[in-house]
Amino acid sequence: AQQILWNRVEGTRGEDYVSRPARGSVHCYGFAVDLTLAETATGRELDMGTEFDYFAPLSEPRFEERFLAEGKLSSAAIENRRLLRRLMEDAGFSRLESEWWHFDALPAREVRAGFQIVE
Repeated sequence: AQQILWNRVEGTRGEDYVSRPARGSVHCYGFAVDLTLAETATGRELDMGTEFDYFAPLSEPRFEERFLAEGKLSSAAIENRRLLRRLMEDAGFSRLESEWWHFDALPAREVRAGFQIVE
C-alpha cells in the first residue's frame, strides 16, 4: 500500500507528506492511525478545514492560526482539529505537525528500532 501511495505522489507536492517505501512510515509498522471526527447520530464528518490526506500546508496544524487570520480556515474547523488532537493525545498518541489526521502510537525512532514493517 505504501508503494502505491508513493507512486501517486512521487514528483508532486504530496511527496513531502508520504514516506519513501524503502524507509517505511510508522503506518507500515502498524503504529500509526489516520482518522477524523464524525457525528455519532449521522456519521457525518465534522469540518476539519480540508479533506483527509490533503497534502498541502492548509492541512498542517502548525499553520492553523495563520490560515485562520487569512480566512482560509474557520474557527469551527480549528476547534474540531483541536478536539481530535486532545482526544488522541489523552489516549497516549502523538501528532504530526504536517497532518491534522495523523497520530502515532510510538515515536518513529522507537518503532523503526524495535519492529519490522508489516508486509
